[in-house]
Amino acid sequence: MEAEIEKLFRYPVPEYDRKLSILKQHCRDIGRDPSQITLTYLGTASVAEDPAKVRRDPQKHFIAGNAQDVTQEIQRFQDIGVKHFMFRFLDVETLEHFVASVVPNFT
Repeated sequence: MEAEIEKLFRYPVPEYDRKLSILKQHCRDIGRDPSQITLTYLGTASVAEDPAKVRRDPQKHFIAGNAQDVTQEIQRFQDIGVKHFMFRFLDVETLEHFVASVVPNFT
C-alpha cells in the first residue's frame, strides 16, 4: 500500500500531537500501520530578529519568532514525526531571513 500524506494545518505542537494520537488510534482500530502515513505541516511562518517585525494572528497558529525560536518549533514538530513542511510567508524579507537563518539548521 502506498503511504498517504496526512496534513494537519496551523496547529501548535501540543494540539498537533493530540490529533496525531487520535489518528494513530484510528489506524490501530482498523489494523493500519500509522508509520506508513507521512506527516506534514502547512502553515504560516514569520521570522525576524526584531520582535516588532514578527507577525502573529490570534485566529491561527503561526510558527513565529526569531530564527532560534522558529528553528526550535520546527524541531519539536520533527520530534513528533513531521517529515514535510509547507510554509506561507507574508513577505519576501521574511522568506529570505528564513532561508538564511532557519533552513541551514535542517540541511
